[in-house]
Amino acid sequence: MLPLYNNLNKRIIKAPKRLFYNTSLLCYLPGISSATVLEKHHPYSNIFENGIITGIKKNRLMTANRMRKKH
Repeated sequence: MLPLYNNLNKRIIKAPKRLFYNTSLLCYLPGISSATVLEKHHPYSNIFENGIITGIKKNRLMTANRMRKKH
C-alpha cells in the first residue's frame, strides 16, 4: 500500500493513535515500577495521555451500559 503523504512527519502525525487499555501492563513492560521512574521516562506524556483517554472511554462505555439497563 502506498503512503498517503510523501512527508514522513505528516505521515506520523496523521497516523491513528494506538491506545493500551491496561496501563499497568503498559508501565510494567518497559520496567517502570514507580511514579518517580515514570516521570523520568521518555514517553511520560504519552503514557499519561493514554491513561486519560482510556479512562474517558471506559467511563462512557459504563455510562452507556447503565443507560441501556434502565430502559
